[in-house]
Parts: sequence; structure tokens; C-alpha cells
Amino acid sequence: MPVVVDCQGCGACCQHMGYPSYVVTDSGEATEEHWLTMPAKLKSELLEFMASYDEPSDGELDDVCCWYDASLQRCKHHQHRPNVCRDFEIGSQDCLGWRKVYSS
Repeated sequence: MPVVVDCQGCGACCQHMGYPSYVVTDSGEATEEHWLTMPAKLKSELLEFMASYDEPSDGELDDVCCWYDASLQRCKHHQHRPNVCRDFEIGSQDCLGWRKVYSS
């Protein structure tokens, strides 16, 4: 498999997220900087989506992230993505594994 240096034309890691996953406290408050600085309208839209979201059955992958733009194959709100997305290393074993799953 070739060396992967960017996400252009991919989006494999977004195919099973459902919605951006922010770290929350026991009381349900998100603490990540990107959540705290997110525009109120975008935060409200995401909370509304999350409130009506149907979780997948046990053993099933989640749906495509609601922020994924399939036509552009990238995140619609990349600058506000959570740490889990920021920490996902391009070209890592996980990255290559998901690319393999979604390329077939």
C-alpha cells in the first residue's frame, strides 16, 4: 500500500462516526477547546442532531458522520472537529485499515 500523506479524497475515518464525538464530563458538559469555541448555531444544530440520533445495534458500525461532505470527501466543519478526529494519524495503521475497508 502506498504511503499516505493527506486526507484528500478519502474520508474513510468519517464513515462510521455518526457525529463528531467530543469528550464530556460526568455531567454531560463537553470540555474540549473546539467545543467551547464552536459557534452557537453550529453547536445547537449538532446537539439537535445528537438528541434525535439512533445508536447502531451492538456489533454494527455507526453511520457516516453528520459533518461529512460526501461530494467533497471531507469534513464540513473541519476547524471545529473534536480531538478524536485531530488525534487520528494520517497514514497510521488504523487509517490504512479503514481505507482498506472502505475502498473495497
